[in-house]
Amino acid sequence: LNSQSIHLINQQSLQKLAPSVLINPSRGGFINEVDLMNYLENSSMTAYLDVFEKEPLPEGSLKHERLIKTSHIAGVHQDLDQDIIDFEFQVISDFLNLSEKDFMVKYHHQLLANKWFQGELW
Repeated sequence: LNSQSIHLINQQSLQKLAPSVLINPSRGGFINEVDLMNYLENSSMTAYLDVFEKEPLPEGSLKHERLIKTSHIAGVHQDLDQDIIDFEFQVISDFLNLSEKDFMVKYHHQLLANKWFQGELW
C-alpha cells in the first residue's frame, strides 16, 4: 500500500467499473470502505474482503448482507466466528425452507450453487 494505491477502489472507480463481485485479498487501504458501503447500498455487487483499513476490524464494523469478510489471518476480526455461524445458519435455514429454485436463485453467485446435487446440498 502506497500513496498511489491507497483508496484506489473508491466511489468513482466502483461506478466506472460497475463490478458484480469485488474481492480484496491484498491490502486493507486499497479499498475506501466508506465508499464501498455506500456502493453496496445502491448496487447488487457482492464484496469479499480479506483485509481491512483498520485491523483488527472493530466489532460491529462493515455490516452488509452482500459483504463477506473472509478469514485471512491478517484480516481476522472480532465478529468472524459469529459471522461464520450466522452465515451457516442462514444457508441451512434457507435450504430447509426455500424451494430448490428459490435457493438456487438466492445463492447463484456463491459457491453453494456448485454444491447442489440431486436435491441435496453437499
